[in-house]
Amino acid sequence: MTETPGHIVLKRKDGYIQLGYNYYLPTENVQGNNIIKQARLFRIEEYKKEEKILYLKNDGDANEHLFEQSAILINNWLIENEPVKIVIKNSYREAIIDWSRPPEVTFQRPNLVELIRKPETFTEQLNVDICDSNFEDGLIRCKVYSKKMKMEIEVNVENSFIAKSFDSVKDYFKKVLKKPFDIEITITHEGKNILSQSVKSETIKSIDASVITKIEELQIDDLFNGLDNDEIIELNQFPPTILEKAKEENWLWDYLIQENKTKHYYHLRYLSSLQEIEFDKLKITGKPLSFLFVIKSSNSLFLVWETYETEEATYIWEIKESSESGKRERCNELIDIIKGIRRNKKLEYIRENHKDFKRIFHQYQLDKFGFETWKKEINEFLIKDSILIIKR
Repeated sequence: MTETPGHIVLKRKDGYIQLGYNYYLPTENVQGNNIIKQARLFRIEEYKKEEKILYLKNDGDANEHLFEQSAILINNWLIENEPVKIVIKNSYREAIIDWSRPPEVTFQRPNLVELIRKPETFTEQLNVDICDSNFEDGLIRCKVYSKKMKMEIEVNVENSFIAKSFDSVKDYFKKVLKKPFDIEITITHEGKNILSQSVKSETIKSIDASVITKIEELQIDDLFNGLDNDEIIELNQFPPTILEKAKEENWLWDYLIQENKTKHYYHLRYLSSLQEIEFDKLKITGKPLSFLFVIKSSNSLFLVWETYETEEATYIWEIKESSESGKRERCNELIDIIKGIRRNKKLEYIRENHKDFKRIFHQYQLDKFGFETWKKEINEFLIKDSILIIKR
């Protein structure tokens, strides 16, 4: 005995209401037939066997494929039970179908093998906001909505260059890429069941070292833009970037001090080699960028101020205090003086003609932007009657 199915599809076609392949009735013989428009899905609520009445409740639209599947499931049940009346109810109306089988009408029964759902394959183009994605080692994982499948799908877009640490700077990727990244997804599925999928993205494929360099530049720019013009801090106080090399102690210095980025490349490198790190750390100002070095000779201590972006002279002060506390106090006083000079008080300070102060000018027309001439002059002031101590 065939079990009563849970649902059934009725279809209106060519002037008939069709239930199974051999069960149909002209629409004019159906009371309330407007309930059935093309294919409709109904829930079987009850079948009164003695009266042979089948009670249905409207459950929404259906399609041809669903009807074919329903016809396969219901046909044997109809043959065994032969209902003579079907009562259909919805919220407002009721339809009553007195079923008969006009012999003059026949419907072609489809090949059951053809009705078995076969895997389907399609390709879809999608766009995804990179901020809605997750970076993992070797891939980007995100969820996309497939219009063709009408559902959300999780996809992985591979690129061996990508690292999990990049996830913390997704906003910078968005700035560099300047658009949502494209995805081309090819899916093979049976209904909602995904059998296989392949994903590719030209945007994600383009992420390489050059993109990271642009992100570095944006990050560093933001770091310095975050400083007040009056602010002077130790170089190693900046937070590290996403890159592994950024965890190295001198990463920011090495990044900034490159020959193609500043005319004072050789000058800054030389001053860095003299930095008295036991007394103080290398300091940096806000924009316009500049650096403060503490340099020691055998008899004296010096504070040297060299610019990074602007064509300023090198400013040098000799710290003559003998005690450690005196030297530090004088060093802090000079930092305040530098802040004043940066606030357009340069001419005023120069006119005061301080004896412990000297400016050394750059001769940019010479080789290496005048480095050798500059070095000779600065050493004469630093060494005097003492020995210059080279740190590295």
